[in-house]
Amino acid sequence: MPTSPSTKLRPVLLLVTALALPSCQTVRDAPSSSGVPPHPATRIEIVKETLHGTVVEDPYRWIEGGGAEFDTWLDAQDRRARTVLAGLPNRNAIRDAIVAAGKGVTRVNVVRVTGSLPRIFLRKRAPEEETSRVYMRDGWNGADVLLVDPGLRNSKDVHHTVDYVAPSDDGRYLAYGISASGSEDSVIEVMEVDTRRVLPERIDRAQYAGVNWRKDGRSFFYWRRAKPKEGASRADWFKNSATYLHTLGDDPEKAAPVFGPQLAGLGVCEECFSGVQTSPASDWLLAWASPGTSADVEYFVAPAASASPGARIPWRRVSGPKDHIKGMVAHGDRLYALSYDGAPRFKVVSFDAKDGSLASAKDFVPASRTVLEEFAPARDGLYLRLLERGISRLARVPYAGGPAEDVPLPFAGALYNLSTEADRDGAIFTLTGWTTPMRSFAAGPDRTVRDLALTEKWPVDYTHIVAEEVEVKSQDGTLVPMSILRRRDTALDGRAPALLEGYAAYGASQSPYFAPTNLTWVDRGGVYAECHARGGGAYGEEWHLAGHKQNKERGIEDMVACATHLVSGKYTAATRLSVTGTSAGGILAGGTITRRPGLFAVALLRVPLLNLLRFEKTEGGPANVPEWGTVTDAPDFRAMLASDPFYRIVPGTRYPAVLVTAGKHDVRVPAWQPAKFVARLQKESAGGPVVFRVERDAGHGLGSKRSQVEEEWADLFAFALSQSAVE
Repeated sequence: MPTSPSTKLRPVLLLVTALALPSCQTVRDAPSSSGVPPHPATRIEIVKETLHGTVVEDPYRWIEGGGAEFDTWLDAQDRRARTVLAGLPNRNAIRDAIVAAGKGVTRVNVVRVTGSLPRIFLRKRAPEEETSRVYMRDGWNGADVLLVDPGLRNSKDVHHTVDYVAPSDDGRYLAYGISASGSEDSVIEVMEVDTRRVLPERIDRAQYAGVNWRKDGRSFFYWRRAKPKEGASRADWFKNSATYLHTLGDDPEKAAPVFGPQLAGLGVCEECFSGVQTSPASDWLLAWASPGTSADVEYFVAPAASASPGARIPWRRVSGPKDHIKGMVAHGDRLYALSYDGAPRFKVVSFDAKDGSLASAKDFVPASRTVLEEFAPARDGLYLRLLERGISRLARVPYAGGPAEDVPLPFAGALYNLSTEADRDGAIFTLTGWTTPMRSFAAGPDRTVRDLALTEKWPVDYTHIVAEEVEVKSQDGTLVPMSILRRRDTALDGRAPALLEGYAAYGASQSPYFAPTNLTWVDRGGVYAECHARGGGAYGEEWHLAGHKQNKERGIEDMVACATHLVSGKYTAATRLSVTGTSAGGILAGGTITRRPGLFAVALLRVPLLNLLRFEKTEGGPANVPEWGTVTDAPDFRAMLASDPFYRIVPGTRYPAVLVTAGKHDVRVPAWQPAKFVARLQKESAGGPVVFRVERDAGHGLGSKRSQVEEEWADLFAFALSQSAVE
């Protein structure tokens, strides 16, 4: 997405041909005598493809097309799921415990600090509120003034969410994106903050807008998706998007791209996402382009003064698609880049913005054994977010250079939301741990840290829960880190129910985080474990590359090893072990149960990616080629087929009980992805029940209401316990 160049998506066309439709049939469950409706009738229509000499059969390709038949089938699956889940033992008691644990206090996040007062913009959600609202306060001790309440637009069946917030440098204007039903299909609106007047312009197709205001305070750069052409496939959804410049009062429909594939001579691919970065402390603009997740980011630089209506900005390329650059910022007349060139755990290099290049760049923060996850420019220097053995560190390097100086943190944990202003000293960040609630802090140039006191003390004490960090030997001998949470009084006798989670994608590190939902599971006697499998970022880019594309099997092997350790260490037993994966984590969790079905009692798959060979046909799927590979490449295809849970289902196998969830408005992993897996597993599994729960007023989960999340986890936990041999 445009606001974070290191997490882009890369579209590549899927070139396959359907060879035959040899059979058409319908599979239906036998009638149930328990009051639970049977699985709905599921039509089978086999599509055969020959890919790189391999014949691949897909009996449920028709599901990808959507339409009335699929919608009716989806509704029937969900009605059955709701009936099954509503009747589970202790389901409502579990829901009440999740609500009580998560009620906590008002959540507050600092969005940005602007002006001399200063003017602070915040996102807040009170315990009784469904979604967060946007506030402003003048001065740290000022009163909070409500600016944007998305709930005022809600109707009976549709809720709204603020997706992103971008105040101007002077705090006079606020741009924000708002969408319905968790779709993330944002529309940009602009508010005049002092009067709370919403300006008339609306900019749609702005899912990943990446709004960056110019110094004039009346114009901003933003990314926008192209209007879809008639007959275009969903895989073309993000092609030919571009970055535009908007001046308040202008008609956005008349805007011309200022950066993107439409500009000849730049070499920006039609699949590329893009953005333009500004800085109040620099007279240079940075434009970036990326074809997808995990891809290196291309950067271009130009004088900020060259951006004027109707003029072509003279962009100069400073990094290419194979230069191992993940991020770059401008400060003064220097550019600073996050590089993994010869530095698998990352370093920062610097060069002159006017005529410098990576070839002339000098190390500003040298590589070390510590993972450099992120850096952010403040007036007094670069602030660095570091990761060492799962624990975060904060450091600062002045622009004059020198060694990085650690900023002592209040407690050991994970640092998130690192935020700086290029024209202000210091940094703001949040710190949390497995059992420590998130708190916001400010660090100054003297390396002191103060609590911003934005939240009250969390009302629940979790000191009786312990977190262990262990290393587990994977199939090839690699030591894989795993975090384990349990009560101090939980005996290691194999009797506790356990939940194992993994993600292992995009180089994302799963650092400690405070999740009252997971703690509810642990507090009631369960064990929770996080497998930091290859494909994630636990040890930098080398760890990521060791588990992506053709190496994806390594991450699945790591997950199996972590599950085996939980059983052999008597944290749990195979009859009490559940595995869960969300989104890209579906490949990991789905991969484990199709390799070692007897190792698990339950699988909980949330908005999961489960049909890897067909993911390129989704809206964002082509953009994930740098992470998963493409079926148009023979080695990639073979690796993807081996890792595809949908194709690994073997008829007659006793698979665990499975609960799958989906969001009707999900554009990251559309509902047909998990639907195909469900249909095949319901037909072929000789094991536990397969239940498909669909949220009609939700997407991928990022814009879900608080109550939706609570109800979903109550169903997940109750299902896991009902299918486990818990005494």
